[in-house]
Amino acid sequence: MPPWRNRSISSIERIGTSPHVVGHSYGGLSAIVHALTGRRLPQSLLLVEANPLGLLRAAGDMEHYAMFESMTRPYFADFAHGDGEAARHVIDFYGGLGTFDPKRPASFAS
Repeated sequence: MPPWRNRSISSIERIGTSPHVVGHSYGGLSAIVHALTGRRLPQSLLLVEANPLGLLRAAGDMEHYAMFESMTRPYFADFAHGDGEAARHVIDFYGGLGTFDPKRPASFAS
């Protein structure tokens, strides 16, 4: 069992009641793992930018898994090649095409 999971479970057990759990990124994935496997179920989960790609694939949701793959594949390739704007793939995926591009205030528009 990974050490972070032991720490999460022991913290929740010390609380003594079912907690509300907030997790960001990898912490969100940890919260999902605990909710699925822990002895004390959380009252609620608030997940921020937790990308459970493996869960989509394991559940057979290949449509949504393929959507994420279409974003992560070029992101990781660009990042590996040192592209300073590799994050464009992720930001545009979540925010919509062009979200990454800098915006000029309307007062400066020509």
